[in-house]
Formats: sequence, structure tokens, C-alpha cells
Amino acid sequence: MGILKFFKEFGLSLRQTIFSMKNQVQHWDQKNKDFLKVVILFLELVWLNVYTLCYFEFMGNPFSNEAQRGIWLAINAAYVVSSMWVNPIVIHRRITMAEIVQSSLRTFLAVMVISLLLIAFLDHGIVAHYKRIPFYYLLLMLLLIFERTMLRQFMRWYRSRSKVKRNVVFFGVSDATSEIIETIRRDEAFGYHVIGYFDDQPNSEQMGKYEYLGTFEQARERLAEYPEYVAEAFCCLSSNQSTRIAQIAELCDDMVINFNLVPNFWNYLHRTMYMSFYGETPLLHTRYIPLSSFSKRMLKRTFDIIVSFIFLVFFFPFIFIIVATIIKITMPGPIFFKQKRSGLRGDTFVCYKFRSMKVNKEADIMQATKEDPRKTPFGNFMRHTNIDELPQFWNVLIGNMSVVGPRPHMLRHTEEYSKLVPKYMVRHFAKPGITGWAQVNGCRGETKELWQMEDRVKHDIWYIENWTFFLDLRIIWLTVFNTIRGEKAAY
Repeated sequence: MGILKFFKEFGLSLRQTIFSMKNQVQHWDQKNKDFLKVVILFLELVWLNVYTLCYFEFMGNPFSNEAQRGIWLAINAAYVVSSMWVNPIVIHRRITMAEIVQSSLRTFLAVMVISLLLIAFLDHGIVAHYKRIPFYYLLLMLLLIFERTMLRQFMRWYRSRSKVKRNVVFFGVSDATSEIIETIRRDEAFGYHVIGYFDDQPNSEQMGKYEYLGTFEQARERLAEYPEYVAEAFCCLSSNQSTRIAQIAELCDDMVINFNLVPNFWNYLHRTMYMSFYGETPLLHTRYIPLSSFSKRMLKRTFDIIVSFIFLVFFFPFIFIIVATIIKITMPGPIFFKQKRSGLRGDTFVCYKFRSMKVNKEADIMQATKEDPRKTPFGNFMRHTNIDELPQFWNVLIGNMSVVGPRPHMLRHTEEYSKLVPKYMVRHFAKPGITGWAQVNGCRGETKELWQMEDRVKHDIWYIENWTFFLDLRIIWLTVFNTIRGEKAAY
């Protein structure tokens, strides 16, 4: 009997020890993200130094020992400084690959700018070998993105297979509850384990196999008795239960549980929402528009001014002489075609083009078709090669348009399609462009069917909500590539 009692007590002790260790690991995962961030930054600093050494050894190091020390100092100092405000974010559970790439690019830009300033300040003959520098930074950018992408994939893999997961509970049941649980179930890389839910009564229809933990009044007692650490709580109650929501939030604070409030707009707005603050008051937005940021608008506008100015001063005069001469020879009338179109916020502006058609009364109401008799042979060539759009660089310079953006439509089309196509006017949240995401994805030319305009609007909205400077560069490159290759819909 004494032996049996010993083994029984030993088993209970071992079980409590295992639970304690598991809870400690979960607490560590919850409370020590800063430590994990330091580990990641240290590892990145190591591979950055290894990469720098290998690069200059492979390229044939032309620098003196003093210059080498200057480079090492500049690169390391730049990375340490940049890490103070640019989070690697790969440690976050709810993070997308696009956000990782954006964070990597911000880190790279900070490192590049700071290190170049330090190199210029230290000099030691480094600037004399400037040709070695650009490729170093290009490769650094690619390696940083690759390294963080692989690290993120590793952490996803580890969390999906790890037995140590973050326990979560739900307060209340709604459509949003089912959506969150399905996301957790579908992607184990979040590292979450749903242990059950609290509600006024069991709801097996929506919660299925998940355990009913009790009523809201029983929550404190049940959570205190639960043998494992509960890391997160999702509250899915409607806003008319504000008193109960406040009590649940206070309970989570008392029990050191992360409290997440799921807003009940999901019942009537099944879409992504974005939060900002007006003073201390939270606001929800139906869409995130990157170009609402002043700094991003300034970046885009600066690029537009530089590109349009260079083109209009150094290239357009020669193009104008050739095109204007041929237009005058092939058809009577003005060289430029001017048309009122819809721009930013739906405002009207005058859009300029080289005239590719004979003067006609249908210009402001009828789209060009493939075999349009109004076009001249040279006009058809200009439209096929996009030469007719080149005067719009003047629109870009004066601020009516951007190099990249949704294509501006004639006023009649805006009036018609805004009544037929859902979210059509959303495309006017950005300046219209000479080229755009819709155009490089084949959405150009005549819109014979309504679905064609819907597809174009869908691409335009995606561009507005996902704008980056590098996306603009990609669209410009694809536009040039497609122009050289030729497009069937360019008429």
C-alpha cells in the first residue's frame, strides 16, 4: 500500500511539474517577445557581418585596413540604429508575407542611408571605390528579404508542429466567432489552441466540438481552476452588452490574459476594417489607403515631377516634331486631342493626347473600337504603341495625373458605370495615371461587356489599397515591356 501511495503521489507531482513547465513556456512565449527580438537581431547582425566579409573577399577587396574598419563600423552601426525603430515582425503570429517584405525594405533603406552617410563621413578612401558599393546594397536587400521570409516560414512550421500552443477562450458566440475559429483551425501556424467558450447557454450548432465552459458568471472560477495558462480571450458580444464586455475585459486584466474585442460590425459588413484614432477615440475605416499618408503622397508626387520634367525637357520635343508633322500630313485638325475626364475625388480635368482620330462628334461619348473607322493608320499605330498618351506627362507635371494610377475615364462613362458597377467611384481615391495596374493585367481597350469594366475596377481598387513605390516601378516596367511586346487590346 505504501508503494502504491508513493507512485500515486509521484505521478501527481510529475503531472503538476509538467503542467507548470508547460505554463512557464507559454508565459515565456507571451511575455518575452523582446528577448526573441534581440535574438533575431543578433543573428541578423552575425550574418550581415559574414555577408560583408564574403562579399569583399569574393569581389577582390581593394580597401585598406583602415577603410575596412570604417565599412564594418558603418554597416554595424547602421543596422543597430535601424533596429531601434524598425521591428523585424517575423515573431508576430498574425502577420502577412507582404508585411514582412515591407518591413525588410524599410530596414534595408534605413541601413543603406545611415551607412552611406557614415561612409561618406569616415571616407578613408572608400568613396574612391564607389563602383563596388551599389551591387553590395542590392544583394543585401535581396538577402534580407530572403532571410526574413525563410525565418518566418520556419517559425510557422515550428508553431504548427509544436505541442506548446497558446490557449484561447471565447466569450459569446457569433458569425465572427466561427470565422476566427475556422482561421485558427485552417492555419496551425498561428500556434493557437481553442479550449472552449463561455456563453449564456451551450451553442453546439456553431461551436461544434469545442467545450462549453460555462456562463459568463462562472468564467473567473473556471479559468482559475483550469490547469493550463490561458493566453488570449476573444470577446464576440454585441455592443449593446457594453457592461458585460467591460467586466470581461477587467477579468482578463486580473488574470493576465490578453483581451481581444471582436467588433460586431461583422454581422452587416463582411469585409476587412482598419482602425485609427481621432485623439483618443477609435475609428474604423472600410479600407486602408496608403496614399492618405502625407509622406507617401510626397514620395509619389516627387517621383512624378522628376520623371515628367525629364521626359518633357529631354525627350518630348523630338517626339512632338515627328508626331505633329505626321498628324498634320495624314489628317486635318489640331495636333492635340483635349477631353474632360474624371480625376481625383471625381473632379473634372482636361486630359491631353496626340490626336489619333479624325475630328468627330462622338469623341466624348463613344469608345474606340478595334476596327474604328474614325482612326487613321498612323493614329492606330500611336494607340497600339501608347505614343498618343505621351502628352499626359504634362498632366502629370501640373498635378492632374500621376505616372501610375487608375486610367481616367470620360465623363459620360463615369456617370454611366457609377450606377452599374459596385464601388466604381472608389477608383477616384487616387490620381488617375498614364498607366495602371489594370492596364498591365490586360484590362484595357473597349469594354464591350459589363464584367470587363468590373474587372478593371477591381484591379484599380486593389492598386489603391496596396500601393507601394516599388509597385509603381513594377507597373512602369511591365508597361514598357508590354509596349515592346505588343498588346492585342491596345486599340
